[in-house]
Amino acid sequence: MLGLIIWIFVAAGAEALTLEGAVELALARNEAIEEARLDRLRAREEIREGWAEALPEITVRGNYDRSWLLPSFVFDTPQGQQTFSIGTSNTITGVLSVRQVLWSSGKVGAGLQAARAFRSLTESGHLLAKQMVAAEAEVAFSNVLLAESLVEVSREALTQARANLDQVTSLRKAGRVSDYDLLRATVRVTALRPDSIRAAHGRAVALLDLKDVIGVPPTEKIVPDGTFRNKTPLDLDDPAALVSQALGGRPDLVQAGFEVTMREAAIRAQKSEMRPSLDLVATGQLQAQSNTFEFAGDDFIQSWVTGVALNLPLYAGTRNRALVNKAKVERRRSEVAVTRLEKRVRRDVRQAWYDVQETRERVDAQEDIRTVAERNAELATSRYGIGFGTQLEVLDAQVVLTRSRSDLVLARFDLARALVGLEQAVGISPFVEVEAGGRE
Repeated sequence: MLGLIIWIFVAAGAEALTLEGAVELALARNEAIEEARLDRLRAREEIREGWAEALPEITVRGNYDRSWLLPSFVFDTPQGQQTFSIGTSNTITGVLSVRQVLWSSGKVGAGLQAARAFRSLTESGHLLAKQMVAAEAEVAFSNVLLAESLVEVSREALTQARANLDQVTSLRKAGRVSDYDLLRATVRVTALRPDSIRAAHGRAVALLDLKDVIGVPPTEKIVPDGTFRNKTPLDLDDPAALVSQALGGRPDLVQAGFEVTMREAAIRAQKSEMRPSLDLVATGQLQAQSNTFEFAGDDFIQSWVTGVALNLPLYAGTRNRALVNKAKVERRRSEVAVTRLEKRVRRDVRQAWYDVQETRERVDAQEDIRTVAERNAELATSRYGIGFGTQLEVLDAQVVLTRSRSDLVLARFDLARALVGLEQAVGISPFVEVEAGGRE
């Protein structure tokens, strides 16, 4: 799908870009998601590292020793003093060592527990990164829609003002209105031109921001196509259920829980340093000695040794106990962080829910205001045309209509933003799928 979107941009030059397409591009190209993916890969390797502590360690070592001067001994014999040399000029030694942990007082298990918790933490971090990028892309897309809508509102206001100027000009030629009315209509048209320029500039800036978020070059032409989102998969009728959903699955809160698990594993690992450990040890050696490099079968001497190694810490000052206490403090800090985050989650969800309710009511109210303002502008223009109204009434009606249209656009934009904020507060995104078990 991503390749198809990119191909459309290249082949067509400027193709309509939907909200779904913008989010998909952002998810595929954002650096934060790549960093989170690499964290997941590192976590998998840490689990392998934890298992390595429980598996046998096998090493092979080979040595070659050249004796340039052998030790000599002198003995008195009936035949006189005789000198004997000990050893050979060349010695080749091969050693095979095997070490297997039999009992580690929980150190291996603690390491695996910490590694698994870290893997789950990185998976939640990857999900959180995807949700944040999707939200950022949607907000950038909505900013473009807002800018486009304001450009359209400005264009409609300018068109309406020019139509009013044409009407006043015709009436002035007929001698039915004064020069003052013509001047006011002209000023209205002139005053709206800067607004049109400002709106066009805002649209250009919003497009640049969107391109930056979705990873499209600034020179690439895109045409966003869509409307402000006004729906969400969340149940907006039950804010308490939304709070429960957030407490049960918001990625950053899940991460905080796994942080506590990692701290508990650290305590277990540190306590194991104060307890005995037992290893199985086996060593095999093969050695050959010769004054030349010609070795016969009986020149090789083999030896095998097996045993167990018991490591029993007796006293290390207060270092180990201090390290255990430090680990307990870190666990408590993590638990406090979870409690604090839960409070913030409850507040965030409630506040976001109120924002959605407010913006929905504002949209309904602004739609009613716009309808009334359009009718008022029509009546003012009609009354002025037949001589029963004034130019001031027409201009006031046009100003009210333009403001009502702008306020309606802003209300719809705020609703879309509020929905995104509520989904982030709960910990979901309609553009990011979550598998069973909480993994995306």
